[in-house]
Amino acid sequence: MAHDQQTAAVDVCVIGGGWAGIAAAIEACAAGGSVSLIEAAPQLGGRARTVEIDMGFGPVRLDNGQHLMMGAYRETLALINRVAPDAGQRLRREPLALRDPDGFALQAARLPAPLHLAVAFARARGLGLTGRVACVRLMLNLWRNAWRVPDGETVAQLLERTGQPSWLIDRLWHPLCVSALNTPTGVACARTFAAVLRDTLGAARAASDFILPAGTLGDCLPEPATAWLTERGARILLRTPARSIERRGSEWHIALPDRVLRARAVVLAVPLANSARLMASAAGSNDVPEIHALCHDLSSFRSIPIATTYLAWPETGVSPLPSWTMLGVRGPQATAAPRGDWLFDRGVQRGHRIASVVVSNAAATEGSLAALTEAVSASTTQALQLPAPAHAFTIFERRATFACVPERPVINQPIGGNLPGLWLAGDYTEHDYPATIESAVRSGLRAGALAARLGAPDRLPAQPPA
Repeated sequence: MAHDQQTAAVDVCVIGGGWAGIAAAIEACAAGGSVSLIEAAPQLGGRARTVEIDMGFGPVRLDNGQHLMMGAYRETLALINRVAPDAGQRLRREPLALRDPDGFALQAARLPAPLHLAVAFARARGLGLTGRVACVRLMLNLWRNAWRVPDGETVAQLLERTGQPSWLIDRLWHPLCVSALNTPTGVACARTFAAVLRDTLGAARAASDFILPAGTLGDCLPEPATAWLTERGARILLRTPARSIERRGSEWHIALPDRVLRARAVVLAVPLANSARLMASAAGSNDVPEIHALCHDLSSFRSIPIATTYLAWPETGVSPLPSWTMLGVRGPQATAAPRGDWLFDRGVQRGHRIASVVVSNAAATEGSLAALTEAVSASTTQALQLPAPAHAFTIFERRATFACVPERPVINQPIGGNLPGLWLAGDYTEHDYPATIESAVRSGLRAGALAARLGAPDRLPAQPPA
């Protein structure tokens, strides 16, 4: 590590400014330690950040990918409230409502749980008596078994075991599985799917609420967190990639482009591939079995791309859209041209109504980005009987998430660190949950608390976090 310029050691260095890194920095800073947060990009937010796009009618502020939060995202919502006193104005919250263009509709009643769900199934349109009974049978089976399923079971096996008709799988369970786990039912992890159902449909009524940003995701956490951290003395270094990390005595040395940053504790909150690269740099030329094992596990996750296509119409040329819509049947064996899974109304900017269309598992898409945009635009406008959009633009995140399969690696966050004084943070450490904003935030909060306890022990109680 050939860098001459060194900085004074900080208590905690957080590498990576996505939602996990932001959560870790806030938690460590709140504990009273000195914190540096470094991010290679020009802004915080990672895969859930604001971007400025010119779709052909002037620049508009959107997200680099559409994300849906739910009332069950307790840690995420608490974190937003922690740094943004006006959080209620930054978020839109509405009761669970699932609907598609073919007449299916299911909406949670404004009643205490579990009545909200019972009434929802009883009043659901497009399922018939057979579909309603099958839905209740699945939920009762999971509830009676404390939301546990056999080890290694896939969602497809769970649905078969509970007698779900194939048409109901195509119409309801497969779209929900793909949107929640970004993985088709045939290989998706049933344990994770059961956990999602437990914490949303099977929990308090408010847990199943849909929550969307009133503006952009950047407005919700990255931007207010930047101000919150800065006001409390944390250093935020943007456009600053970490080249390598090295353990020297009781400190970590993080090589930046122009200096070496020293820290008593490190939270590594970067994407999987970058985590594996930096972990490998920590081993250097030495044979360190625990580092090689971690690098192997980090490299074993299978990346899943997600595409978000933005469509825009002149405001006077299209009626207001539903807040969100499931875009028709897309069964496990679907081989047709690429099409969206969900559409979200993103409001009006510069005289144009904008919608985002999500292809949750874009791994099967082929051809150019232009072809994908055209296919998604055509299928969406046909399904919803909308005029052709005047403008369209697609953001394709090649490594947006990972395949949520039963055999994915288990990476924990030990109290003493994944390495001494270093904790990994990211949605992949929450093995009971899919890759979501909530998983990232939970992981970051835990890593930040553990790192702060090591980096500034004199400021913290001895009891480790649960």
